[in-house]
Amino acid sequence: MSGDSIGELRRVANWLAPLVLAAAFLVQPYVADWSDEAEISRKVAAASTRELTANLLGIIYCAVGILAIMAVVGHLRERGESRWSVWSATALTPGFVLLAAHFALFAGRALVIRNGIDSAAAFGEEAYTDMTGVIGGILVTLGFIALAVGGSRGGLLSRMQAQLVVAGTVVAFVGAALDPGWADWIAWVGTAVIFWTLAAALSSAKAPATEVIPARGVAREHGRRRREMDLGV
Repeated sequence: MSGDSIGELRRVANWLAPLVLAAAFLVQPYVADWSDEAEISRKVAAASTRELTANLLGIIYCAVGILAIMAVVGHLRERGESRWSVWSATALTPGFVLLAAHFALFAGRALVIRNGIDSAAAFGEEAYTDMTGVIGGILVTLGFIALAVGGSRGGLLSRMQAQLVVAGTVVAFVGAALDPGWADWIAWVGTAVIFWTLAAALSSAKAPATEVIPARGVAREHGRRRREMDLGV
């Protein structure tokens, strides 16, 4: 695959991730308070197909997010930045996997509620969904901050772009931590700032320069060295 094709895949993945997440939020039944289990069960029971679809889109978002981040990390490693980029990948990959597990558990809960089974009886307490969401969110937050530092040091992100990624990370974390339903869109705004800043940086980034010696120059240099050897230089 050519360098242009790889660069295009990088840009597409980073542009696409927030759009998939927005689709998940649009499909999902609106819950005014995510701390109200009775309201959640009532809304899910009334629109279980939408809830299931939304969480499947959430899983797809996590997969696209991993692809997008790996593309950015690969670009940074090509530029010689292998410290912060590796740390970011180490946090972001399991973080997105845990978030995908979080969405999968909610999808499972939508299925059992759809079949008339009490979600508390099927899943017990909500500790597993809460744990995967909290730990995954913390890892993703730390990973994006490390990616901002690596992007700045690797020359991919300008100082302002790195600050935008950090600001978007904080906004996304705060939005995800709040209970009101409208806070989901705060998290989405932060997520869009992160990925679209990275996409813009990749779009304007140049491939690492490599030294190319023309064939004529190679032949001339080879002839010069042979003459030096013949003269005993």
